[in-house]
This record gives sequence, C-alpha cells and structure tokens, in this order.
Amino acid sequence: MKFAPCPENDFRDFYTEYYERCRELVPKIEAIAAKWTFEDLLPGLSDFDTRFICNDSMKPRDWTEMSMAVGHVHTSLAQREKKWARLLEHLPGINVTWEELVDWTRYYPECNQWSFYLGDADKLEEAQRTLRSYEWTERDEYFHIKKFSIYYGPYIRGIDPPINLGPFENKYPLHSRIWHYLVTPLQSALSILKKRTITGKKETLRIAHECLNSKRLIERIIDIVERHYEIPELCEDPGMMEFEEELKELLHEAYCAIVPELTIIESCPDDTPDDLRKRVKEVDVHLVQQFFELIKFSRLMKGRLSFYSEEILWFDAIPCLRIELNRIGAWFYKQPLTVYGWLRWGKEMSAEEVAEMLRGDIWTDEDYHAVMEFARLAILPDNTDEYRPVAREICAILDELIMATEKLSSVVRRDFSLTRD
Repeated sequence: MKFAPCPENDFRDFYTEYYERCRELVPKIEAIAAKWTFEDLLPGLSDFDTRFICNDSMKPRDWTEMSMAVGHVHTSLAQREKKWARLLEHLPGINVTWEELVDWTRYYPECNQWSFYLGDADKLEEAQRTLRSYEWTERDEYFHIKKFSIYYGPYIRGIDPPINLGPFENKYPLHSRIWHYLVTPLQSALSILKKRTITGKKETLRIAHECLNSKRLIERIIDIVERHYEIPELCEDPGMMEFEEELKELLHEAYCAIVPELTIIESCPDDTPDDLRKRVKEVDVHLVQQFFELIKFSRLMKGRLSFYSEEILWFDAIPCLRIELNRIGAWFYKQPLTVYGWLRWGKEMSAEEVAEMLRGDIWTDEDYHAVMEFARLAILPDNTDEYRPVAREICAILDELIMATEKLSSVVRRDFSLTRD
C-alpha cells in the first residue's frame, strides 16, 4: 500500500486568511476559535471546526447577514484552493457574542475544548478567565457522559465515510477509528475522571497513558498518529479488525474507570453500550439548557447550506448536505418548540401547537409562516436525492426562521432562569 507523505502544515495560513476575509465583510466578528488544540490538527486529514466570537451589539438581522457573508468567503476559498477542501468541510458551527460565551444560561461545556487563535487579546483573556472560574458541575458531567455514550461500543464500519481527502483517503480509516471514535470518547471519559474538561486530543492520550493500564496500546496509538497513519498492516483486515477490538477494550477500560465518578446516572462496569445510552437518555436535563443546545448551530446554517449548494468540482458536498438536511428540522423546529411548550405552559405540546400559540404573541404572522414553511421543507421525502434544490428552497426562508428563533431565544433568556448546579 502506498501512502501520500504528510503535507505541509498550513492551518495557520488558513485560519489567518479566513478570519481576515470574514472580518472585512463582518467587522463585528472579533475573534476566531476552533475545537481542540493546534497540535491536534493533522495536515491532510483534519478539518477546521471554526467558532466565531462577535461583538455584543449583534442583532438578529446581523446574524442573517453574517451567515451569507461568511458563506461567500467559504465558497470563494473552496473554489480557489483545492488543497483546502478538507479544511473547508463546513462553515463555523457555534457562533456567539462575548456576553453569550460566558453567560451561565447559555454555557456550553464544549467551549472549554476551544483554542482561541486571533482576536481582541484583552477580551479573549477575560473570557477565558471567566470560563476557567466555573467549577465542574453536573452540566459538564452530562455533556461528557452523553458524548461518551454516543461513541461507546464497537466501531461501526461505514459510519464515517471519507470526504474531500484526496491523496490521503487511504489513511482515513485509521484516522477515523483513532481520532474520531476512540480519542473523542476517551477525552470525555478522562474529563469526568479529572473533573475538568480536557482540551486537546494529544493531551488526552498523554493523560490516558498516566491513568489507564493499557499503556503499551496507548504508546502504540501515539506512534501511529505521529507516523501519519502510514501502517499498512492496520489499513486492511485482519490487522484492522484486531485493532478495532483493542480500541473497543480500551474504551471499556475507560468506562470502568469512570463508573465510581458518575453522579447523574447509576452505572456499573458490566453496562452494555445500550444500557449506558438508555440511562443517559433518562437524565433530567434543564429545559433552558435543552433549548439553547438545540438552536446553537442555527445562526450560520443559511451560509452553510448555500455553500453546499454550489457545485465545486473537487468538493464533495452531497454527504455533508444530506447530514444537515436530515437533522435541522428536528434541531431548529420540532424539538425547541416542544421544549418551549414545556417551559411556558408546563405540558406536552406538538411543535405545531406551540407555533400557533406564539403567532400574534412573540411572533408576527410573517415569523409564523416562515417557521411553518421551514417545517414543511425540512421534512425530506424518503430516498430523495434532490438535496441541492431542497437546500436552495430552505435558504430562501432561513433569514425569517433565524429572526423568529432569535426572538424566541431572547424571551427564554429573559423569562426563564437557569441557576448554577
């Protein structure tokens, strides 16, 4: 098996140009962050999970304008730089103001896994100091045990197909198994063990080497990553199958280590992955927390769908588009409205019933009709392959949906409290 050599690390060039060009169009963008640490970004294989922090003066209309402006930069860079196709897999996910970044009501434990690269140094230091001051709580534990439960168990082949990897595609099977489906849950398990969110993936492996018994396997995993996955015997069966079994056992060891530390669920070392997922699903999560976790990706979704709707020869957008279109109906309509129904009226209501109650109250007729049109478009017919036309239709009404969502978000922040655990 032949491998393309590890390419030059140009992540810094990428995020610098991306940030500067986005700021030219949207001056209220004041900092750029991304998940994990710089040493975790593996050239040729990693994407760049951008997060923008914006000025506190952002209004709902500013978010809709920012969405398309950032989408324009994203598209132009993808068209110009074929080598950046992997880095440009998606627009920035979570985008917040400085106030929202440190607001306890909207606190999202993932922000402790962000590295801040460029922006107002004083504001960045102040925000990070505030975030560091928060003690570990049940919200952090829930975030991490939920993430662990998603990945816990044997690797499911076909779950993570290679996209936009070019000459590095034959390295991706190992990268997927280690960097995505081993280290991600391991990171959450060790965060629970240490009672602090671990930021980096390589940091996770170093801590795992200190805390777990499978030291030789962890040393081997570190070596595989450092060699940029150029291990032919692990890239096909039977070597790959045997390695998958070792990784599964390592996750089980990590689970056994955190069982005594878990406070929000009952657990035991013999739990199956399904047992764990069932118990996590039964955790009583505060409704305000649920609401904000559901809508957190909505602000730049129009730009994201618009980008995926472009036909760029060297960018395979359809798998990404399929994922988004299959989840945004639940994330931005059905689930947040159902949660709001419980918050305000204290009973189970359908999203349609809640939307009707909001009409003439928080929402104008225009807001209501945009939300209902989104609900109609976001329910995809079975076996559809018309993803780009549907995405373009949704883009046409997403500004109005985001405006309605931001109005509802403001009311939740004003009328419903979320106290410290």
